Amino acid sequence: LDRCHRHKVPPQVPSKAYTQSFCVLPFCPCRVHSRVGMAKQVKSEIAGIVSVLGAIYLGVCLLSYNSWDPSFFTYTQEPSGNWGGVVGSYISDILFGLLGFSAYSTPVFLAIYGIRRILSKEKLRLHTLGTLLFILSASLLSGLIAHSLQWESQAGGIIGTKTGSLLLGGLSTIGAYIFTLAVFLSSLVLLSPVPIFDIFT
Repeated sequence: LDRCHRHKVPPQVPSKAYTQSFCVLPFCPCRVHSRVGMAKQVKSEIAGIVSVLGAIYLGVCLLSYNSWDPSFFTYTQEPSGNWGGVVGSYISDILFGLLGFSAYSTPVFLAIYGIRRILSKEKLRLHTLGTLLFILSASLLSGLIAHSLQWESQAGGIIGTKTGSLLLGGLSTIGAYIFTLAVFLSSLVLLSPVPIFDIFT
C-alpha cells in the first residue's frame, strides 16, 4: 500500500482543488526523494559546467605551450607567454612531460565528460575508464612510433617512453604494438555510444 497517494475531492469542491495529494506520515517520502534527486541533479550540472570551462582553459594552455616558459623543469625570469598564465605554463608542461602528444586529448575528453554530467548520461564510469585507457594507450603508441622512427623528441612523454621501453624489452616490437593496439581499441569500444562492430553490419 502506497503511503503517498492521490485523493479525489467530491465534485462540489472548486476545480482548482479537484485533486489533492496528502500523506499519512509527518513527512512525505515522495517529496524527500524528489528533493534529493533535484539536489543530485544540481550537483551534477555544476560539476559538468566546471568541467567544460576547465576543458576550455586547459585547451588554451596546451595550445599556447612553450617549453621555455617557467615550469618545474625550466627556470627563467621572463614572463610566461602561456595564454593560461604561469599556472597554465606549469600545467601544460606537466601534461606534455607525462603524456606527450596525447595531452592534447585531455581537454576534449574533459569537455565530453562535463557535457555528459550536464545531460545526466549514464555509464559515466565506463566512459571514464575508456578515457583513461585511450590517453594512456595513445601516449604509449606515440612512444613506440617515436622509437621506431628514431625520433629524439618525447612524443609519448615519460609514461609512453618508459612503458614502451618495458614492452619492447619483454614483448619485442611486434608484441608491444599488438598489446598497445589491443588497449587502444578496447578504449574505443568503451567510449563508443553504440557497439563498434554493429557499424559494419
